[in-house]
Amino acid sequence: MLEQYCEKAQLKDGQTILDIGCGWGSLSLYIARKYANCSVTGICYSTTQKAYIEERCSDFQLSNVKIIVADISKFEMEATYDRIISVDMFEHMKNYKELLKKISTWMKQDGLLFIQHSCHKVFAYHFEEHSDENQIRSIFLTGGTMPSANLLLYFQEDVAVVNHWLVNGMYFARTSEEWLKRMDQNAAAIRPIMESIYGKDSATKWTAYWRTYFIWLAEIFAYKNGEEWMIVHFLFRRRNRIVFVCHQLLQPYLLDYCCSFSQTLCLYFLICDRTLKVCI
Repeated sequence: MLEQYCEKAQLKDGQTILDIGCGWGSLSLYIARKYANCSVTGICYSTTQKAYIEERCSDFQLSNVKIIVADISKFEMEATYDRIISVDMFEHMKNYKELLKKISTWMKQDGLLFIQHSCHKVFAYHFEEHSDENQIRSIFLTGGTMPSANLLLYFQEDVAVVNHWLVNGMYFARTSEEWLKRMDQNAAAIRPIMESIYGKDSATKWTAYWRTYFIWLAEIFAYKNGEEWMIVHFLFRRRNRIVFVCHQLLQPYLLDYCCSFSQTLCLYFLICDRTLKVCI
C-alpha cells in the first residue's frame, strides 16, 4: 500500500514531501529510503513518535527526514511542498473547509495533495465524545468524523480534485486482524508498555480496549464483503487564483482557472487589451 500511495501521489525523486499526520513514520521512512533525493517533512502529534522516527532515521542513516511535533489545527508555516500526503488523519479532524484551505497554502503552484481516509459509502457522521452506543469508538476516535466516500468533494474552494479511488474495506479488515494477531503474539512484551502508559491497575483494562478496537475495525470493514465501510483515496491539485489589474480600467479581475500556461498568457493579453472575453 505504501507504494500505491507514492504512485497515486505521483512522487518523483528530488521532490519536497510533506507527510501530515505521519504517526510512527512508516510512510515518511519509506519515501526517504526509496527516493534518496527527496526531502521529507513529517508532522506528528507526539514527541514519542518523533523520537522513534528519528531513531529509525539513525538506524537507516537517513539525513533527508525532518519531523515536526504540532497540532495541525493550530500549526502555521510558510514552507511549500511539491507533494503533500495525509494518510488516516482526516477521520480525526473537523472543519474540512478550513483544513484544506490551510493545506493548500503549503502546496507549490503545481503541487499535489494525496489523502487517504476511511469512510462509509453514503453517510458521514460524528464520533461522539461519550457514546453509550459504541464505547470503544468514543475512546479511540473522540471528536473525529467518519466521512462519507464523497464528502471531501464538497470542499473544493481551495483545492480541486484530480482523481479519486475507492478501496474495498476487506483490505483494512485484514490489516486490523493482523494487528490483533501480532498484539496477542507479543502480549508479554506489550504488558510493560501498557503498564507504563496506563498504570499497573489499568493495564489489563486497556489491553482489552485495544483488542476490542481491532476486532471492531475488522468487523465493520468486512461487513457486506467490504462494500459498506471502505477506504477512499483522493488526489487534489491546488486551485490557483490570479489577480489581473487591467490597463486604464484599474479594476482587479479574479480568475479561478484550470488551464495551461499558454492559455493563461492568452487570457492575460486579452484582458490587458481591455477585451473582457475569456478564452479558456
